[in-house]
Amino acid sequence: MSSGGFRGSQANCSLKLRPSALLRPAETLQQLLARCHWSVADSALLQAVVQGIPCSRGNAGRKLNALVRVFERVRLTYALLFIVGAFELIKLLMQQSRNTERRIYVSSEGIANHSPATYFVGFGAGPEESLFATYCAEKDRPVVRINQTKVESMGRLHTVGVSEAFRFLWRALGSARQVMANLPKEFSPWRDDFLTFIGMRLGYYAYVRTWFAQLKESNPGVAEVCFLAADTAAFAAVDAGLPTRHLQHGLIRHSLVQPTFDRVDALTNEEVLHFRQRLPRADIHLARATMAPITLRKSPCVLVASVYFHHEEMRRVLPFLEFAAQHGMAIHVRPHPGEDRSFWCTGDLPVTVSLEDSDATFDAALERLQPSMVVSWFSTALVDTLYRSVIPVSVSARDDVNIQDLVYPLLRHCLHWPDDQNELETIIYDKTNYQATLSRLRFGME
Repeated sequence: MSSGGFRGSQANCSLKLRPSALLRPAETLQQLLARCHWSVADSALLQAVVQGIPCSRGNAGRKLNALVRVFERVRLTYALLFIVGAFELIKLLMQQSRNTERRIYVSSEGIANHSPATYFVGFGAGPEESLFATYCAEKDRPVVRINQTKVESMGRLHTVGVSEAFRFLWRALGSARQVMANLPKEFSPWRDDFLTFIGMRLGYYAYVRTWFAQLKESNPGVAEVCFLAADTAAFAAVDAGLPTRHLQHGLIRHSLVQPTFDRVDALTNEEVLHFRQRLPRADIHLARATMAPITLRKSPCVLVASVYFHHEEMRRVLPFLEFAAQHGMAIHVRPHPGEDRSFWCTGDLPVTVSLEDSDATFDAALERLQPSMVVSWFSTALVDTLYRSVIPVSVSARDDVNIQDLVYPLLRHCLHWPDDQNELETIIYDKTNYQATLSRLRFGME
């Protein structure tokens, strides 16, 4: 499962990177020994490296970063990280046993004489239910479903022992020290930020690393562990030597350091090429349905694929919705599972919207509502929309670092508000222009 020798000290990553070169820091760190990847997989930090700006963190991250800076001066940083990691690990060990029900969630009734050999690890993503159903349909055996954000879910299968967990905590800290000792000098201005990220992940990594090691020992017949997210839990399973698969649920970024998965089911052609470059030993597949035929929607309306950004960013959609309402288009909103919906329910909106949360999947909402356009920011919904022959519209700023960081060239495959307002006006009721625009946006995707 290793990606090869430890070449971090020889790798070169210029600090004078342009936004169009967001892949380079992650590409450099991808060359490190695979078991060290978890400790440097900080996408937000790598975006900051490219921009040459400080990394923005939440309240807990800022406090830990301040402590790291103090402890660095007295050369006791790793003692601090061990204490922080141990504290988090103890909380997880206590939490894993808080189960009132000892049932394991599986895709079919009953478990034979041992645990099923296939595992699906999710975290509550929007399309998770449909992805789980699709995954189960391709398997001829039960599938255990785990929520990686809830250790109670993992504890239902087996609980992690204290001594084993602390042994892996110590080993993880050793890997982190190795990374920091060989960190390319170009990353030196962000050393404290890397150490902060390690402290924030150390305890959880030690827990899931132990959990997957015990899974492998107790069930040697594990055929596959499938992940929706390429994050800490996936790194832990790879490091434990389990056969792993990444079922991509959202658009990926250049700034992601990838676990060395055995198989990846990618969403777009561009992402297939990206994974083949980053993970040359992996089996890469394009997991997309065939393009739907181009048809004009029967009743022009707009579907908003909502997000859970702060309200200031979400307000970027309002001018487009006013434009749509002025052209007689009904406006439907499909809330994101992670948002609190307050933005859509305050009564301050300049247009009337209808909240749509009855459909099990986004595809089901498209089929029922038959929108002419789907508007969002940089959601995967904009890709799904195009495959369903509906015109997608992004309201994100063109210079948004998140847009520039995407492997998928989003603004090449969707219209942009407000830049494309004139084109939007021509396609609302004109079938010929609608079809021409749709064909242009879909070019290169089939």
